[in-house]
Order: sequence, then structure tokens, then C-alpha cells
Amino acid sequence: MYSSWLRGIVTDPALMLIPADDHLVHRGDGVFDVMRCINGRIYQMESHLKRLELSARVISLNLPPEYDKVRDIIKSLVLIGGEKDCIIRIIISRGPGGFSTNPFECPSSQLYINIIRYKKMPDKDYREGVSLVLSRVPVKKSFFATIKSCNYLQNVLMKMEAINAGHKYSVNIDDDGFIGEGSKTVLPAKAMAKISMRLVPDQRPDQIEKSLRAYLNQHVPQGITWELEDLSSCIPGIIDRESEAVKAASRALESVWGKAPLFKREGGSVPVVGMIKELLGVNSLMLGFGLPDDNLHAPNEKFHLPNFYRGIETFIRFMYEIA
Repeated sequence: MYSSWLRGIVTDPALMLIPADDHLVHRGDGVFDVMRCINGRIYQMESHLKRLELSARVISLNLPPEYDKVRDIIKSLVLIGGEKDCIIRIIISRGPGGFSTNPFECPSSQLYINIIRYKKMPDKDYREGVSLVLSRVPVKKSFFATIKSCNYLQNVLMKMEAINAGHKYSVNIDDDGFIGEGSKTVLPAKAMAKISMRLVPDQRPDQIEKSLRAYLNQHVPQGITWELEDLSSCIPGIIDRESEAVKAASRALESVWGKAPLFKREGGSVPVVGMIKELLGVNSLMLGFGLPDDNLHAPNEKFHLPNFYRGIETFIRFMYEIA
């Protein structure tokens, strides 16, 4: 094994260790690649090193200083190992430094290289093939599938799943029927979609669901089976503009903001409001102080601070007006 942490090559298995605080150990924060040495010749070394460097670059992992000599280190390690048919495993780790998730606590990345005796598959497997099981372990998403990350928990679970089921290997397939990324030239057997519909004035969710079902019944082509499931819905609620509560709110808003409010029949998804109205017959009054560009529910949602403080004043004034 070559270890940049030990600054050299070691042949004693007792010394083939990685520091416990190396982020490779407790976070899987590292990349690797594997190449074959066949009859003393290393197969496509440059292609494998290029892929290793790409993986490191994607996760912003700097190459260790010793990496400039990685080709000479690999060749020397193969000669010292004395194995003409072997597997060469190269690992670049974030390095020792601590036990948090912060990669910047690691002063320098590390290089580890192992020479592993190659064990070929039994001849029987070549003649008769091997058995497979379809895995239930989720497939890697495209970003992580393109990185040779040292976090191989998914593969470990798939191997365990195969052995427990009495098979040698397992494969997992994504929702599109692929083992890996690729194009699709056939139509999928199934498809699904989530549909969200906002109510306009005087609509009810049960009526909208019936209308959607009727539309699907009329337009879905023959031979296609479909299923519609109502996951959630909100009963609408409305309050009389001439009620004492609304009048008190109007006076409070005008007092704080300097202008009388403009009434718009505009709603939002607050399910409990409609439930309170329908079950208890009690109105709800809500005052909002957001702006049109606040990007509600978006990743860059914001709230204008002057509106926040004026909102507090408005509620204080409302309590005075309604009393």
C-alpha cells in the first residue's frame, strides 16, 4: 500500500491504516478509481486517472502534492507487490482534520493506493451464468452516479440483498426502466402526474374533482386505464365585508398605512379557515402584509421588514378598534 499519510510504501498489513479523523472514514468524503493489471501491463491507466481527476474536481477536492508522481508510484507498487494480475485501487481522500462535516477543517488531501490480488470468477459462472435479483435499493441520482465517490453504501446493501435472497448479484432499475442513464425509444407502461388546482370564487373542491373525472372519462384514449386520487383539498371560506371585524380591520389599516384598504377577492391555502366556517359557523379574519415580489413558497422567499413592523402596529390598532 502507498500512503501519503505515511509518506511511502508499506507491505506490512498492520500498517495499512487510514486515520480515523480522515473524512474518508467517517463521511465517505473521497473519490476512487480502479484499474486492472493484466500479465504485468496496466490497462488504460491514463483513462482511469482522468476519470479520477474529474471526480475530484466535481466535489472540489484538491489533488494531493504526491499526485504528480502517481504513475511512478503505481508502477513501483505493482513491482513490489509481485502480482502480474492484480487490481489497483487509487483513493484520494479529503484528509484528516476532524469529525465534523466541514471539509475545510482538513489541511490537505491524501493519496492511498492498494494492490489487490485478482480473483477471477469461477469457470462455472462463465459457462452457466450467474443469478440476479431485482434490488429494492433506490438507484443513485444522476449527479452522484457520475462521481466515483467512496460512499458505496448503496452497493453494500445491494450485495447483502442478493446474498440474503440466494443470488450472486442484484441490479436496481430507475423509474424509467434504466439501469443507468440513457435515452428511451419505447413508451413507458405507466406514467403519473400530480395536479394542483387553485379555486376561483364560488368553486368547491368536490365539484372540481368531479369535473376533472368527467373530463378524463371523456378524453382518455381507449385501452388506457387510469386512476385519480384526491390527496388533499381545502374548503373555501369568505367573510362579509360589512361585518364589524372587517370594518375594524379597515380602520386599523388606514390608521397605520395612511390609505384605505382595497378589497380584492383573493385567497390562499389555509385549510382550517374553511373547516371552522363550515363546522362551527365562525368567521376568520386574517391580515397579510406581503408584497407581490415576496416570492411566496419559493427558494428565494423574502419579507419586507418595514411591513413586518407596520403589521405589528396594525394588529395592535385592530385590537383597539374591535374592542
